[in-house]
Amino acid sequence: MKPSARLALAAAVVLGTATAAQAQLSKEDMIKYRQSGYTFMAWNMGKIKAELEGSNFDAARVAASANVVA
Repeated sequence: MKPSARLALAAAVVLGTATAAQAQLSKEDMIKYRQSGYTFMAWNMGKIKAELEGSNFDAARVAASANVVA
């Protein structure tokens, strides 16, 4: 099997599994899950903002926070 075909098959399996798992969640659980994701991103973006505004800029910490969000 070609690598691109393997990748497509793996993506289809992951997407199918994620869709099935999401279908089992209630609307309230989906809202809480999404809000927790936004809270997590905001916390890491706040760390980036603090680095950019502070006098002790550390590019490694900014990169680490950005990689977590990405």
